[in-house]
Amino acid sequence: MAKSHCAPQEGPTRPIPQTANHSHLSVIPPSHFRFHAASYILPHSFFPPLKVAVLIPLYNHERFIGAALASLRAQTRPPDRIIILDDGSTDGSLGTLMALPVATPTVNAPGGHPHIEPRIDILFQPNAGAHAALNRLVALADDCDYLAILNSDDLYHPERLQRCLEYLDAHPTTDLLCTRLRLVDEQGNPLPADSARSRWFSAAWSFRAGTDDSSRLDISEWLGLANFPGTTSNFVARASYLREHPFGPYRFAHDYYALVAAALDDKLAILDAELLDYRIHASNTITTQPERLIREMLRVNVDLARALGPRLVSEPPLRAAFARYQRSAWNNVSAFRADLYNLLLTEAIGLLPLPAIEALLAGLDADDFPEITQYPNRAIVNAHDPATPALGPTSGLADKFYALKAQLSAVRGSLHPWTEYRQLQAALLASRWFALGRLLGGGGRIVRAGGKTAPEKLALLRQRIAASGWLYLGSLLRIPSAVRLMALCERSVERTP
Repeated sequence: MAKSHCAPQEGPTRPIPQTANHSHLSVIPPSHFRFHAASYILPHSFFPPLKVAVLIPLYNHERFIGAALASLRAQTRPPDRIIILDDGSTDGSLGTLMALPVATPTVNAPGGHPHIEPRIDILFQPNAGAHAALNRLVALADDCDYLAILNSDDLYHPERLQRCLEYLDAHPTTDLLCTRLRLVDEQGNPLPADSARSRWFSAAWSFRAGTDDSSRLDISEWLGLANFPGTTSNFVARASYLREHPFGPYRFAHDYYALVAAALDDKLAILDAELLDYRIHASNTITTQPERLIREMLRVNVDLARALGPRLVSEPPLRAAFARYQRSAWNNVSAFRADLYNLLLTEAIGLLPLPAIEALLAGLDADDFPEITQYPNRAIVNAHDPATPALGPTSGLADKFYALKAQLSAVRGSLHPWTEYRQLQAALLASRWFALGRLLGGGGRIVRAGGKTAPEKLALLRQRIAASGWLYLGSLLRIPSAVRLMALCERSVERTP
């Protein structure tokens, strides 16, 4: 669950003051030209490189902000921008920040926007809450391709940005990435393994189990059990995704809603490497009574259901993922009470008139909802061993479940050529660089039909993309859509038997 950095604020959050102009933004000196093949004819501003910004919401962390910034200076892949937003700190955090050795304020007037390096912006606003601060930070980083969040009391390991960006570059369909984390105390020392928080996170990360995707819980099921990523400091994302999916107005669980929503759309991935220090100290843990957090988690799940409702009707894969998440959430080990959630559902259904309920039931036709023609868990029952009870701890149900998941994984594997072909085709048609090439009279041959089977279509499309001089030029110039096309093409080569 996200750390609550907005403790003084009660009730609805105040609106964030809007800046009249962008005079507070750092001016990045122009590079004028890129230095690789063919770049001498095009200015840098026309083909900007992929950029990453680290977003730091600062609230009452005067003791820790220096260490957070030091962890960014130690990155093997330095960020292009660092944007710090003080969300109404009352402990001298802003003064401490400006007193750091690298601090050289350029604007000293009240309400001004001082800078400590050409690539670092410091802003201040009255306390508006964590979600509002994050959304404003995302909006300010409008010139960047990737965004990484670092709460002002946490620490990045030196290779975090490099490894996360490499992963995102290699996986074009992933929009949000999290990693393993290490718990540290106020001094930055690892927490003992037998501490309560260490035991909780150890259990949360163990729930996925299995040795490969066929025997593991998927990420939405895993999140149903526990918020194992733990914090928005664990977010590294494509900027476009965070702009299109702003954080919700939750006091504690804005990270959890974002994680579950991304997982259900298969946009969330986990990099199995410990690349973040999550600091545990007296002022950052959620010390509220359980009632407040449980109420908010109920609201998060109600909001998820309301937001997804129209799509659940028309998107069977999303409907299946949401069902897996909810089944898993019945065993949640954190703050989601599925029994109370079920009670809320029964109360809501009770408000519907009987004709409306009958109309909903009648609308479940077999064409749109094939589930209505299938008995639940029939395959598991058919795999029952008569020598063991049908249910219970000695039933071997888990082994049967994993065996069935392995069979499902094999079936999905046979569909990979179609999946890879559709991904390549969609990425190609969505590429503005490819569209520009077609406008100039090239590229039409790439999208012509060819091949009969899925492997043949995939091989032909991959061959045409690889042979395209225009797309190759785009990848050299680091045009994002061309880079993604080449990455998808290489990925399909790796998966093709």
